[in-house]
Amino acid sequence: MNKVSVVKCSDVSRALLKKGFSLKKGKHSHVVFVFHHEGNPIPVITHLSHNKQDIDDYLQERMASQLKLTKQEFLKMIECSVTHDMLVKKYEDKGLIP
Repeated sequence: MNKVSVVKCSDVSRALLKKGFSLKKGKHSHVVFVFHHEGNPIPVITHLSHNKQDIDDYLQERMASQLKLTKQEFLKMIECSVTHDMLVKKYEDKGLIP
């Protein structure tokens, strides 16, 4: 039996802001988080709903994909065991940061 994981929207938002993402208003009821490195936006973005719903497994997978991470890396980022520097290295390795 698979264990279903749920994370709080506020925990994800807080983790993204700590890891170098900035917040901007998106369409409809969403906010957009954009990764920045040395003051420059990097083409890594994800969306969160304004309704503060919990984020289920499906949305975690989608957000991880948007952030160019595995679901496990995404969850570790929320738990703060993935740092901003680790994300920079990962994005450099993927060619997203020159």
